[in-house]
Amino acid sequence: MGQNTGVSVETDRLISAMPTSAQEEQFKRSLSAASRGESTTVTARASAFSAAAVLTAAMLGAAVMAAPAVSMAQARADSGWYLGASVGQSKARHVDCASFSFSNCDSKAATFGILGGYQVNRNFAAELGYHDFGRVTFSGPGSANIKTSAAELVGLGAYPFANPFSVYGKLGAYRAESRISASLAGLGSGSLKDRNTDLTFGFGVRCDMTREAGVRAEWQRYKSVGGDDTGGKSDIDVITIGLIWRFH
Repeated sequence: MGQNTGVSVETDRLISAMPTSAQEEQFKRSLSAASRGESTTVTARASAFSAAAVLTAAMLGAAVMAAPAVSMAQARADSGWYLGASVGQSKARHVDCASFSFSNCDSKAATFGILGGYQVNRNFAAELGYHDFGRVTFSGPGSANIKTSAAELVGLGAYPFANPFSVYGKLGAYRAESRISASLAGLGSGSLKDRNTDLTFGFGVRCDMTREAGVRAEWQRYKSVGGDDTGGKSDIDVITIGLIWRFH
């Protein structure tokens, strides 16, 4: 009898430890709420990631779309017409005083030029110019001089290397006129002239002082200027410093 009573008490304890229907329902609600909370957190994180991805894509798209506009604006800023002028010194490289029967000659002279061009972009330009090379002079006995000038059409290729400096090269053709005037004892005076076309090339350095104004220092060679009537052909080297003005 006493043993049966002990078993009954133990059984009651097990039964009371087991969850009731209400407790089971509460446990299920807790699990459901926890699951909804975790789902909400995951959903929020996914939404935030999606929004960040969309924003990044939008920024990249805007940058890609803006790049051509910036490039076009830069190209428009770099292109345009310009004018310029230069002064310097010319030297005829193959002048022979003896061939003219003179004892003295000076193959160097003051030179000046004017030019106009169109800047296609920051690296390329086309230029039309005129240069007066001055006079090569001869003396003793008698006197003579050879005056030469040329019109030219050249292309320029430039490379900016350190703002505001750039280096450039030029290549093209010229059309020159040379005129010799002489006064010789016992022979009187007279003049002859030659015209010829040939190659010209050179290089220089440019400094852009402002958006409109720039300074150029350059060396340029004119190949085989002159002809038989003016004492033969000679290369002419020109060193100049000039100012250009751009129109935007």
